[in-house]
Amino acid sequence: EGMQPFLLRSVLLILVAASLAAAHARHASPCARASLCLRGSSTLSATLSGAGAREETPKSAPAPLRLRGGGTLPFRYQDSWSDTTVIMKIGDAIKSRDVNFSLTPSKLTLGIKNEAPLIDGELWGTVKPDDCTWEIDEDPKLGRCVILALKKATGAKWDYLLKSEDVPPDVTITQKCFFDVEVEGEAAGRVVMG
Repeated sequence: EGMQPFLLRSVLLILVAASLAAAHARHASPCARASLCLRGSSTLSATLSGAGAREETPKSAPAPLRLRGGGTLPFRYQDSWSDTTVIMKIGDAIKSRDVNFSLTPSKLTLGIKNEAPLIDGELWGTVKPDDCTWEIDEDPKLGRCVILALKKATGAKWDYLLKSEDVPPDVTITQKCFFDVEVEGEAAGRVVMG
């Protein structure tokens, strides 16, 4: 009877490993996670990672796979066919004279004077600078913000605000992947596949 829970865990571990390997092969995801409950509070969990995948801390879930684009931006924007609204959070002491703003049909610079600009780059499309305006206002979620209304030169949706945001995904094909095994929160080993 003492051997039965061990065999059950071993069989479930093999099934989880096979299913994660299949999911990894189908979706080419750099990281997948599975967790199974066994008899009461006993938990078996595992992480499948490709070479070069980021390490995962035990308390954090893996980030969803982003196909394109960078990380978190220091501003928000809303896009429509005719215009794009950019929202940049600022401090309570910032006045309009403290805002660093420059706009050409294809380039935007926005930030606070005497600081590195938060937005500085080539726009995804072109705008009509004379028809664009900005103001300091309150946003319900962010608080005090610079709100910039960009009028597009041609009506089309933009994939991003800046061309520099278009970062291709890491699609490196690896020959090996590994499967870290934890039993009840403790490392139980690693299975290397490939």
